[in-house]
Amino acid sequence: MIRSSVDEDLLSICTCAACDQDPELAGAIRRAVGSGAESVEEALGDLAGPVLAGRRAATRRMLDAVADAAGGARLTVHAGLDRWGTGSFTTFGPGPLPVDALILSDPAAGALDAEAVAALASGSGAAVGAYVQAMPPQDPDGLAERWQALARAGITEFVIYHGGLLSAAAAAALAAVRG
Repeated sequence: MIRSSVDEDLLSICTCAACDQDPELAGAIRRAVGSGAESVEEALGDLAGPVLAGRRAATRRMLDAVADAAGGARLTVHAGLDRWGTGSFTTFGPGPLPVDALILSDPAAGALDAEAVAALASGSGAAVGAYVQAMPPQDPDGLAERWQALARAGITEFVIYHGGLLSAAAAAALAAVRG
């Protein structure tokens, strides 16, 4: 069975007793997966808002606990732009965050413009960086232009995947961005 991105988002919603979700949620998810719904909101109707609020609250509690445990050390976390995103590039709710930087995934960073970066930075109070690929299949000849475009959009930190394995052309691209 091929699942849509909406199906994947629906299947990422926890319905265990500890998550204290609406008792109707599990059945609504089962009915919605494979339905062809265009969005999680369409699939879940009135249940979507409370689910998203609960997810954001749980994520925020986790982030606050990490910040407390960090004891003032610089804190950088992976973040995503998809409001239903999960995994290593999850989305944090709106508002200030107890972090120094948010690092977006390579695909999300590629879709950014200056307005989106500014909104994320001002809403979170954190610098916005990008986790970018430099290894094949990336074309080293296009890296400098791509990374400079991200910098112009407001990305202030670059996390280079496999930086130690950069080709000479990819290393030159990085040097061009650093100026």
